[in-house]
Amino acid sequence: MASARIVSVFGATGIQGSAVVGALLKQGTFTPRAITRNPDSEASQKLKARGVEVAQANSLDKASLVRALRGSEAVYAVTLPSFPPVEGKDEVTQGKNMIDAAKEVGVKFFVWPSVPSVKKVSGGKYQNCTQYDHKEIVAQYLKTSGLPHAILLIPAFLENYWKHNHLKKTDTGYDVALPQFPATSLQNFVWVERDLPAATITLLKNYTDASKGILGKEYPVITGRMTYAELTARTAKVLGAEVSYTITPPTGMKPVDEMWAFLAEYNGYYTTPIANPDLVALGMKFGTIDEFLEVEVRARYGSAVVDALLKEGTFTPRAITRDSDSGASQKLKARGVQVVQADSLDKASLVSALNGSEAVFALTVPHFPHEEGKDEITQGRNMIDAAKEVGVKFFIWTSLPSIKKVSGGKYQTCTQYDHKEIVAEYLKTSGLPHAILLLPAFLENYWKFGSLKKTDTGYDVAMPQYPATSLQTFVWIERDVPAATLALLKNYTDASKEINGKEYPVVTGRMTYAELAAKTAKVLGVEVTYTTAPATGFPPIDEMWAFLAEYDGYFTTPIPNPDLVALGMEFRTVDEFLEVEVKARYGQ
Repeated sequence: MASARIVSVFGATGIQGSAVVGALLKQGTFTPRAITRNPDSEASQKLKARGVEVAQANSLDKASLVRALRGSEAVYAVTLPSFPPVEGKDEVTQGKNMIDAAKEVGVKFFVWPSVPSVKKVSGGKYQNCTQYDHKEIVAQYLKTSGLPHAILLIPAFLENYWKHNHLKKTDTGYDVALPQFPATSLQNFVWVERDLPAATITLLKNYTDASKGILGKEYPVITGRMTYAELTARTAKVLGAEVSYTITPPTGMKPVDEMWAFLAEYNGYYTTPIANPDLVALGMKFGTIDEFLEVEVRARYGSAVVDALLKEGTFTPRAITRDSDSGASQKLKARGVQVVQADSLDKASLVSALNGSEAVFALTVPHFPHEEGKDEITQGRNMIDAAKEVGVKFFIWTSLPSIKKVSGGKYQTCTQYDHKEIVAEYLKTSGLPHAILLLPAFLENYWKFGSLKKTDTGYDVAMPQYPATSLQTFVWIERDVPAATLALLKNYTDASKEINGKEYPVVTGRMTYAELAAKTAKVLGVEVTYTTAPATGFPPIDEMWAFLAEYDGYFTTPIPNPDLVALGMEFRTVDEFLEVEVKARYGQ
């Protein structure tokens, strides 16, 4: 049995190191070892729970580093600045100790993430950016150390939108405010959690091939280059809200003020082509800023239907929740969304919460085992009755077919389907103006339920009892369900459109899981297999999969649904989902 190829990662609980650890675990060729000062910390315990070896070391204590790094094939090193720096305890000392310890134990490859010397590049104009200058001093030490290495040159973090609160809520939307950075100056950006691990793994996979010329080389890792004005404009487009850019006065902290002044004066400094051809030649696939905004910013600052309503602007969303003080509720409030408390088992609270609403988008979540009087039937009927009582003009219900009914009683236990259909029938007889959205399998289940799993050679999609030849219908929940909802809301008052009382299957694509796996493989550039897994032993789930396989995903609606297209809806595709969502989460 081959010995583990250990990559020791410093800063494994921070943004850079944790991203690298996660990527190493996912990729599978290398075994991450987290180096930390406190192996008993909560963050360290979380790493251990993921199967990561955690070793104690202090970067100011070379002997501890030697112990921690022993047995490592490679090292990913990170140091963090402190202000003011203390000689003998600064990044220079830490970085040199890491290099010396790595060399002593025979590390074969050392990756150093660095930045340019602001003092050197500016010809001494800026003297106080030790957080840059010290990393470059370490880089020069590494170059003369004889230790095989590569240097990753890192620009501004896109994640600083939330890591340093650069994207702030305003009365009208959001604002990005940075000291002394003109709207016309360019900035270089890196998607740290995506492109930095991808670059690291690319180097690790290739460094032993001398023909690649990796050793001793510097690689700028740049996801995109643009002005902050352009970045805010793109952010506004994704969030559907106003996003302004403000140039603020100096902070009064010289290392920070000089850093921003330098980056503005030198247009982000790096002029490397995007995507860096040297890394692309090694097989790296870069993300893009637009993907970052869609995947990360929309997820943190938006939510599917609420986000679509905010973006479109005709309607004002009101979020109904059992806990109006939860973290998720606070995020909604920060975006200017009204959040109202109600319990779907308490009709009176629903009446209070829905009062004044023109329309309702309703959903319920199943629980197993279901409890009569507290199940989806009760919840759905309460929502309908409350909406009718307060005079709601249009009610949208997200539903599913009755598996028991469609199968002629063959499948009896799929209450997560059957109960939604019972609510749909109640809605049809309620007299409440409505439409019903019929939803197939969620494409997002790739990560929501771990349907796409890492293997030694790539990934595998495994579904219980689902033959590779059976069709499945899919929906991109975060794109097509909000789009369908808006199409209905914008047209329901036009009687000629005949929306009231109608059912609308929302189907992004229809294919076998084997075909989906093949498309995923093409996007990720790795092997993706499909496996028909055994039954789970849980009847509601096993019968659901058996039904969907037997009925080829059930829905036979043309794609895209012509009834929704006629209302102005633009459907996305499975291929777009894979490019935007899956590549961002699983690509390297």
